[in-house]
Amino acid sequence: MPDTLRISLVRDGGTPFSEQIYNSILRQILHGELSVGQQLPAERDLAVSLDVARGTVKRAYSRLRDVEAIEIRKGSGSYVLKNDSVLEAIKNKESLDTIAHAFQKLENMGVTRSEILRLVNTYCENPAN
Repeated sequence: MPDTLRISLVRDGGTPFSEQIYNSILRQILHGELSVGQQLPAERDLAVSLDVARGTVKRAYSRLRDVEAIEIRKGSGSYVLKNDSVLEAIKNKESLDTIAHAFQKLENMGVTRSEILRLVNTYCENPAN
């Protein structure tokens, strides 16, 4: 695995490995840690280094291709693309999904939306707490 590609899998059974791989690579693309045109490891090599099935990596790469974050060239490999508008839309969607998940979890604990918003404002004013 190239030094610039960092993927750590959480093996607790909560989030599928393919989703963790997808999220990790996408985050690195969004933050500019992977450069345009950079070749990703071959599916088989990444699967071996992460100790997962090749199909797991293939699903992650296919999903990255579907959102136009990478290009898969048959016989050549997978390469990072740069499409700012697509990547910004993905970033916004992922952020909203994360917020929705957090709200749902808090609401399941009995916290009201107004209480959640108050807590968010408190955090924004003093993130050290």
